[in-house]
Amino acid sequence: MDSFYQLIEAIANTDPKYYLIVAVAISLLFFLYAISLSIQFRSLQKKYNHMIKGSEKRNLSELFDEYFDRIDDLKKMKDDLQSEIDDAKSLAAAGLHHIGIVRYSAYPDVGGDLSFSVALLDGDYSGILITSIFGRDESRTYAKPIIRAESTYKLTSEEQEAIRRASLPRTFTRRGSRKNSLENKF
Repeated sequence: MDSFYQLIEAIANTDPKYYLIVAVAISLLFFLYAISLSIQFRSLQKKYNHMIKGSEKRNLSELFDEYFDRIDDLKKMKDDLQSEIDDAKSLAAAGLHHIGIVRYSAYPDVGGDLSFSVALLDGDYSGILITSIFGRDESRTYAKPIIRAESTYKLTSEEQEAIRRASLPRTFTRRGSRKNSLENKF
């Protein structure tokens, strides 16, 4: 405690011109600090004005409430869209994914490969096989169920080939790139 009193006594006995220098130095420090605070305040004010831009609410609390309501609405919309995407995926899984067709002449005296077998299969390689046999006097059409690329009915070699073609792995390309690859062939 004595050292504190000694410090005060030393300051009191100091030359008054030093008081002026210390006061100017402290004032200069406070002035620089005030400028720094002013720059930070302007930066915050710009950010605040940008955040409330376009909103008739000028209260930050009301603005945040509005933003949180929007976020809740977006979450609900996202959940609704995800539900619709899941429905679309299940519908797409039930659709046709694999198609194979074979054209041939069923009879030696009939040309032109007018007979055909077409396999229409879903993602599980199940679906239907349609065969049309064209003859000179008559034409017949048959439909056979296909379950996992097999049928309980006897299949001709052409029908088996249609199923095999439908079961081949597919690579999908854009129409433009396919066109370009076809142009390069010719």
